[in-house]
Amino acid sequence: MERPFQRQVRSHEEMVRHGHFLKYLHYFIYGAKLPAPAIQAFKAAVALATSTTAHSASRS
Repeated sequence: MERPFQRQVRSHEEMVRHGHFLKYLHYFIYGAKLPAPAIQAFKAAVALATSTTAHSASRS
């Protein structure tokens, strides 16, 4: 199975310079550009889930 960027370019150098590839690379390095309220809500949900799990484990 051929990968998408390999179908459109002739070399690896050309592949990493391809505009679409750079968008994917940026996403993998820096993550999604989410609004601050979404990030805070996610952090709160993780903290709640973590504290609930830790509390359950301590009762066992």
